[in-house]
Amino acid sequence: MRIEIAKLRENPVHYDVDFSEEFMQEDLEEEIRLDPARGRVTFRMVGQDVLASGNLRSVLHGRCDRCLGEVDRPLEADVTFYFRRRTLRDEDRIVDLDVEEPDYTLLEGETIDPDNDLRELLLVEIPGFLICGEDCRGLCPRCGANLNETTCECDKEEDNDAVAGESSGNASWKAQLKKLRLPREG
Repeated sequence: MRIEIAKLRENPVHYDVDFSEEFMQEDLEEEIRLDPARGRVTFRMVGQDVLASGNLRSVLHGRCDRCLGEVDRPLEADVTFYFRRRTLRDEDRIVDLDVEEPDYTLLEGETIDPDNDLRELLLVEIPGFLICGEDCRGLCPRCGANLNETTCECDKEEDNDAVAGESSGNASWKAQLKKLRLPREG
């Protein structure tokens, strides 16, 4: 959607966001998938700048980094984003990241195409370490059993049985690794 700044000087513009799954998936790792993003964002003039505020939501699908189980997690981003006019001091300004300063991009021209900026606000909400739950017990490091679903006897085996356990453990690990790929929809 393109928003004309001239119209914003008269009234705020409400944008009902509806990003396709394909748009959300662009440049993402193959191991994760996002549902279409939905939300509502309002654009209004604040002095010479444009403020975008609202909320975006989607669902993240991936694999738990501990147990390799499937994870479906709601993903939500509160939007407070500025489109700022370029000033002379912006040209020479060294960018320091300040968590207290709202996110912004510099305005180019008399229209705004906010889709990529809004998408990025949702993408930064993707956790770096995805787990199915705080109580996830993960996989047995020896045999590869999912400790959330079963118990294994590895900790009860004696050290001199370790060589035999490793060979059967390798087979279990290979089976777990083959399941890593997310099923493709559609």
